Amino acid sequence: MKTRMALIEDSIAEYLMHLDRMDRKETPRNLRKAARLQERIATLKEEMVRLKGLKGLKRQMEASLHGQVSLTDPDAHSMASQGKGTGIAKAWDMEAFAKRAQQTIPLQRGGEPEEVVGAALYFATAASSYTTGAILKIDGGSAYPAA
Repeated sequence: MKTRMALIEDSIAEYLMHLDRMDRKETPRNLRKAARLQERIATLKEEMVRLKGLKGLKRQMEASLHGQVSLTDPDAHSMASQGKGTGIAKAWDMEAFAKRAQQTIPLQRGGEPEEVVGAALYFATAASSYTTGAILKIDGGSAYPAA
């Protein structure tokens, strides 16, 4: 939680810096951007309040063996306790992946973060509260053979 709160504080500081820059040049586009940034700041501040209210959960987390508590996913404990420090992202051979993607993924490439973020946000927010048992494949069509 401490790390998340620090990230939120950093994001708020960055958004405020952008707002300050936009204040110097008032254009219709900057006004729209400023409104979106204000909304993001408000959302982040709400998140900070929510996190500060989780003191009991924090104590429970600190007392647990691996420093985490799984409220929704039984696999979270396993992932957190066995996947720490694996450095998988550092070990990923992007050249080999790109070659393999050309042969195995119909779109012939890996996905970009902006192509995945919408689905991730959907499942991470209350927008998906009525969704149960759904699997959304975001794989460039890799379930199908490459052409």
